[in-house]
Amino acid sequence: MSVIGKIQDFLMEYQSFELLTDVVGESESYAIFPIASSKIVQDTVGNKTYVREFKIVFKKSLIDEVSRQSNHDWLEGFCDWIEEQTDNGNFPDLGNDYIVSEFVFYDLVFNPSEDFMDGVYSLLIRITYKKEVQ
Repeated sequence: MSVIGKIQDFLMEYQSFELLTDVVGESESYAIFPIASSKIVQDTVGNKTYVREFKIVFKKSLIDEVSRQSNHDWLEGFCDWIEEQTDNGNFPDLGNDYIVSEFVFYDLVFNPSEDFMDGVYSLLIRITYKKEVQ
């Protein structure tokens, strides 16, 4: 399974929601998109350390105040859950050849639709990991 697939599985542990890849569906949809990847160092034996960034997009209803407040409750809980996992060193399992050293939430952006019936909340996360030579 790919790194993004393993991160999806990890994130979906929060309240068992479906996290699509590269596409946002209709209202009440969640998706993950890779946005940046870089190798930051390679040591003398060939182990490589990477930083990858992902955008997690939540398309939610803005129909009324109750919906909008509920959206923020869910997002706040999700961000708190990511922070708690990081604080406890509970990182995504990328496989035997990988060691994850950082998994952090670092930004949240909101964009309403033109008719204000739906909104898209974008959460940015960053993961730093080492791929070890076997």
